[in-house]
Amino acid sequence: MLKKWLNEFLKELSNDFKESFSYIKKGLTIWRLRKIKRKAMRLHRKHNQQFFVLKIMGRVRIISKQGFKNLRQHGKLPMAMTATRLKQISLFYTPARYDKKRV
Repeated sequence: MLKKWLNEFLKELSNDFKESFSYIKKGLTIWRLRKIKRKAMRLHRKHNQQFFVLKIMGRVRIISKQGFKNLRQHGKLPMAMTATRLKQISLFYTPARYDKKRV
């Protein structure tokens, strides 16, 4: 009787731990993504270029439009990929030019 109750209690405790851990993991992911988006906007304001936030080569990276062209040129990305396709697959992208009135 005690063994059965203990097993049920431990299973419930394990499920609660997994659920709370998933909430923490989601929160950290959202926090990291916001941090990367702010960094992309900072770079956009500083260099007046378009930046893309995307998962490429196993990591979330910030790539400028010129960096994208460089990756394509050196074979890291397929030549068929265009900037419009990059916008579709990116997690976030900045405007093409920095406009102080509208950003």
